[in-house]
Amino acid sequence: MTSPFRIRGGGVIRPTFAAELLRAWEDLDAGRAVGLAMREHRRVVGETQRAYAVRRGWSKTHQSRLESAADQVRLDQVMHALEGTGFELVLRRVDRDPDPREVRAEDWPATELVALDGQGRRFPANRVVQRVREPNPQWWMARHSTNALAARVEWTTTGE
Repeated sequence: MTSPFRIRGGGVIRPTFAAELLRAWEDLDAGRAVGLAMREHRRVVGETQRAYAVRRGWSKTHQSRLESAADQVRLDQVMHALEGTGFELVLRRVDRDPDPREVRAEDWPATELVALDGQGRRFPANRVVQRVREPNPQWWMARHSTNALAARVEWTTTGE
């Protein structure tokens, strides 16, 4: 609760509704926003938490958690819960752009999306990834492969 203020010649006053609303907007995080979205959809369909949870196929406790503490629910469960509600989570870049916008697939380097090592894993983030010139370089096989019949290598890295 906010602390009361004193003014000269008067008693204790409480902050105005506008100040409380501004503070609530500043404190709104992703978990609370998901909760508000879930409550909004439940309000639109006119259902109690229990009825909504039964219709969606999960427990009332899960619905309550989605509405009050969604930041403590697994991300895949939150994404599933938002399906069909008219809301979705959006990733936004805020450190490089004065006007943050949704990050789209084409905003990521192509190598981050498609480059995998011989075992199907992504390369370390601190390495520069590039397509190899030869489909299966012998130096790589000799140095890194424990299997002579390793998968065809299409990508390699260089240190920075």
